[in-house]
Amino acid sequence: MNLVQRWREIFLLVFVLLAILFIHPFNTSGIQISHLEEPATQVLHIGDIITSINGASVSTIEDFKSVASDININDTVTVSVLRETFPYSYKQLTQSYIAGEKNNKTWISITVKEIQPTNIKFSYELGGATRYTISVNGDLDNAINTISRRFSTGRINNYYFEKAGNNQIYLYTLSGDEVLPLIEAKGEFVAKVGNNTFFTNDNFVKVCTSGVSCSISLYQYLNQSKEVSQVLWRFGFDVTIKNETSYNFVNLTKGLSISKCEGDRCLLNDTINYYLDDQYIGSEDIYSDFKGKPFPLPHVGGSKLTKGDAEQALYTTQAILEGRVDASVVNSEKVNASFGPDFLTIFFVSVAVLIIAGSVLLFVLLKDAVITVISILLGLAELVFVIGWLAVLNVLISPITLVGVIVMAAFTIGYKVFIAAKVKKEGASRYIINNYSSKLDKILFILLCVFAVASFVISSFIAPLLTYFLALLLLSKGIFIKSIKIKT
Repeated sequence: MNLVQRWREIFLLVFVLLAILFIHPFNTSGIQISHLEEPATQVLHIGDIITSINGASVSTIEDFKSVASDININDTVTVSVLRETFPYSYKQLTQSYIAGEKNNKTWISITVKEIQPTNIKFSYELGGATRYTISVNGDLDNAINTISRRFSTGRINNYYFEKAGNNQIYLYTLSGDEVLPLIEAKGEFVAKVGNNTFFTNDNFVKVCTSGVSCSISLYQYLNQSKEVSQVLWRFGFDVTIKNETSYNFVNLTKGLSISKCEGDRCLLNDTINYYLDDQYIGSEDIYSDFKGKPFPLPHVGGSKLTKGDAEQALYTTQAILEGRVDASVVNSEKVNASFGPDFLTIFFVSVAVLIIAGSVLLFVLLKDAVITVISILLGLAELVFVIGWLAVLNVLISPITLVGVIVMAAFTIGYKVFIAAKVKKEGASRYIINNYSSKLDKILFILLCVFAVASFVISSFIAPLLTYFLALLLLSKGIFIKSIKIKT
């Protein structure tokens, strides 16, 4: 049988291999960079696995904190990392930069988390959570609301707050220390032209976070100067400011002159510089068209070395500008999962047993070992596929999700047993097999169309996941039907 005739088997194999790539089981332990700030962003990437800092081996968060505590402001920080250049392929790199200062303490600009065993994400009931104790200077409800808005904009999901008294709140989250900048940033924003303030947070009307009726940018460009020429990623978003504030731009740009021209447009000899909590985040060129005119829609942004770093900086900056808060994390601790560490192992073993038991029932009906083995392999392939797409869709696996996985496994077993029972009862003719296969195809195709349309309408993971599962089911069902036909 040639490859064209085996197209179902080939597609199924590709789907399963992609699912394994999405699951991405790690065979190494250690810590991984979850968040970066200047100047570390110039040499390190989010996702890098740290192996040593200043020659000291680092394999746990405690190692990281210990090494970081020995570094002083303006010291050179030399970090060795493993960077994934291709799935499961890592490159060893060593980079250096100068330690800075934050809140009157040494700040090495890196936030880390433990390497997760896979890309599969479990809810706190199944995987436990981290509980952060947050000290708040001010109203607790206002702090919770502000931090919640920041988390929503910064793509932090699945968390909840609990008041702890004494101006403290508990945060339960599945995220790592990447939440710290969104909690501890005060959110004091200033835009300046030269040394003069153009606008601050107090002048905001709207910060663009959705891209609807406003502009969000993320693009690659070539940065050329006398000292260096390099490719960078630019990020930015619109900030609508009060009408009266936009007129400040008139006086701030009156005395500026043209520095250079690009095509039919010319740039003035100064820029709008943006600062967040006294840290420079980027600038915006001023075109001569806007000289001496109100400027109501600045485009706040900056540049990073990689697309991933630029995306992270975009979300983080937008999130922090959701509001001011005076808070700090004073403690963090792990909270155990409600269902215990062995629950998931028992669950997946149970699903595998269910698939095998259903296949044994097929053997009882058809008395064919080859079809039974094919059924087992198809069932396990479908399970791997579903788990893989849960990972790629960044879906948290919760107890309800596990129920859905059981339903899917039961459905795939059910249709096989249904066809096998009909074949045994009415005879193993190709006509009978094709008849029931055609009826099942119609049902699956209708469901596939419904969920495919729903994928474009509903902003939920459920519709696309079921669409992928039904597409896979059409493939695996075809393989199963073909195996029965061969035996008839």
